[in-house]
Amino acid sequence: MNPNLSQQVEAIADHLVAIRRLMRQAANIDLAALGLTEPQINVLRVLSMTNGLSIKQLSQQVGLAQSTVSGIVDRLKQRELLCIRVDEADRRVTRIYTTEIVESYLKHALPSQRLNLVAQALEAAQPDEREKMLQGLALLRKYMEQKGGVKS
Repeated sequence: MNPNLSQQVEAIADHLVAIRRLMRQAANIDLAALGLTEPQINVLRVLSMTNGLSIKQLSQQVGLAQSTVSGIVDRLKQRELLCIRVDEADRRVTRIYTTEIVESYLKHALPSQRLNLVAQALEAAQPDEREKMLQGLALLRKYMEQKGGVKS
């Protein structure tokens, strides 16, 4: 890879990571307004992607001690954001699930928070800049799908 292309790859990757972080922060601000801490938000985020984890598995996913995660789960359970069920295959194990409140939030409110940030950014841009953003992202996606063989 030539040096100029390598620099462009790094710059684009940095921009994509920053954009993703900004969108996640927009959602976290809303969750923080509900009185949730960053570790609680992380637990909910992990469970939203992989519901039904044990405390041990959840601890590994969020990178915190089991006792810490157990306390977080207890607090979220008290707020009716999580529920705990006995594993049907192994009754010694309990599994943690998000409740309907969380699922509804993730399905409806969270996407609108992220879209709101994008909408605000686009409103601040000039019409020709918005068109350039859209075209650039569409082109990047097109070539990534062609080379990666993965389509969304």
